[in-house]
Amino acid sequence: MSEESIYAESAGVEDVEQVLKERAKALALRQRKREQRQHLLDVIVVDRSDVRLGLPMRCAREVRRVAVTKIPGANSPVEGLFQVRGECHNLFDLHALFFGNARSLEHRESTMALIIREGERSLGLRIDEVIGPRAVYRDEFHDEGEQKKLPFVSHVTRDVLNIIDVEELFERLGSIT
Repeated sequence: MSEESIYAESAGVEDVEQVLKERAKALALRQRKREQRQHLLDVIVVDRSDVRLGLPMRCAREVRRVAVTKIPGANSPVEGLFQVRGECHNLFDLHALFFGNARSLEHRESTMALIIREGERSLGLRIDEVIGPRAVYRDEFHDEGEQKKLPFVSHVTRDVLNIIDVEELFERLGSIT
């Protein structure tokens, strides 16, 4: 005899049906609440120096390990140049952009870069890890003024995901390159 049939016999068929109806209502209510949430954007979540960043998926082109050529005399946040399929990109360190201090590029064969594009402009951002894609909803944000934001960050979620304003980032970095 199955566990359900034992439960049905001891609790009575009407009781089991009532429990199932209540569970169905609860699931339907949860689904309705999910549908009512206001979707803001889809992001790719990355980590750089223990700071979680969300960059709009529409701008993310690819993540890859790249060989970086240092630029003599270049200041932080420019880490160097790299090329992908014949196209040259600047590599920027977001840690240096946010906190003003550069973390030197360790000597290694390659560095992980997220290549982003906005219109005709593209660049590489040094990252430590790709966490994955995520949908971001308006109800996930802190109230304005409640959370101190980093430069180029449009919003911060309650679980401390910093959503990058890519247009502002390109404007600022365009003056550096």
